[in-house]
Amino acid sequence: MRSSLTLAPVLAAIVRSAAWLVQHGGGWQGSAWDIASTYGLHVLFLVTLLAGMVLLRELHRTAVEAPEKDPRYSFHGGRVTSPRAILFPYEAAYLAGGPPRVAETALAALADEGWIESSPSGRLHLGGRGDLVTSPDAVGIPVLGVVASGPPTASREIRRRATHLREVRDVSRILYARRLLVARPTERRLNRLRWGATAVLTLVAAVLLAFAVTRAADLLAPPVVIAAASFVLATIVPSLAWQGPLFRTALGEAELAALQGSVNDKARWVAERVWSDEPGAGDEPWADVDRIVEALERPVASRPVQLGWLWGREDALMAVALRGPRGISDRGLRRGLNGRGRPAWKNGASTGLSTPVHKMLSSDDS
Repeated sequence: MRSSLTLAPVLAAIVRSAAWLVQHGGGWQGSAWDIASTYGLHVLFLVTLLAGMVLLRELHRTAVEAPEKDPRYSFHGGRVTSPRAILFPYEAAYLAGGPPRVAETALAALADEGWIESSPSGRLHLGGRGDLVTSPDAVGIPVLGVVASGPPTASREIRRRATHLREVRDVSRILYARRLLVARPTERRLNRLRWGATAVLTLVAAVLLAFAVTRAADLLAPPVVIAAASFVLATIVPSLAWQGPLFRTALGEAELAALQGSVNDKARWVAERVWSDEPGAGDEPWADVDRIVEALERPVASRPVQLGWLWGREDALMAVALRGPRGISDRGLRRGLNGRGRPAWKNGASTGLSTPVHKMLSSDDS
């Protein structure tokens, strides 16, 4: 009984809409002129909306497949002009995930070398490394300064702060020079065009809706319903012209796929030699990398001896650069960056203000 009462207004609206359609052009009584005068503006708007969508997608395709050169990074060199030039882990990290991925890769490198340590909850603090035999790289030093600038802090917060470092963002210079990323001027122009098209189409749709309301005697009449749907489409469709932000070009996508393939090939080669007497990991592309990461989580004494010289530091960093936190062998750091760590607990470990790390990092660097 209750369901029938709920459906009664809906059925009544459908009946009224059908009667209006028959009276004003939906049946044999209506002329072609009545239909054109009633729905002509609706059809014209929908055609304009479709044309705008096609135009925006075509501009996006052109920007990705035929990228223009960013004038800020117009330098020359062997790594810019050679199509066989290999990207380093930090550069691959920027190509795969932008500045946050670079920060994650730098934190993984610092944790692997003992410069920082992580708690089970994902908080980072300075490690107990007491020698300066191997100093952090140019990207790792400022990221280490972020860790050393205060008490133990959550990994995600460290990543957020490190994302804004100039050294982290400067990693992208070679990528823009090789046109692996969409140039910033192109990105700004296309975003302005998209938002401009959204504003214009929304305004036109609002005018169409107001016109349909003034002409219709019933707010549930088909012209009003179609105009309201057109207004919704005008606000949504331009934002769907391309999925996600403008980032990698077609060249960048190809370079990223080649890097992922090389890392998987190396991981498969290592797995065949370390676990030669065990069945393979399967057809999943990253299965061998996952197996290596799990082995690196074990204490040094229980790891396969071959991993020490078959899967080097650059291989591990490249896996993190392409996969993100899933490629990090340090459990605390991985959980902290993934946001799946246990509730934060106070760590009483000293920040080590007198360790060689703080002696190396001056106040200007931190």
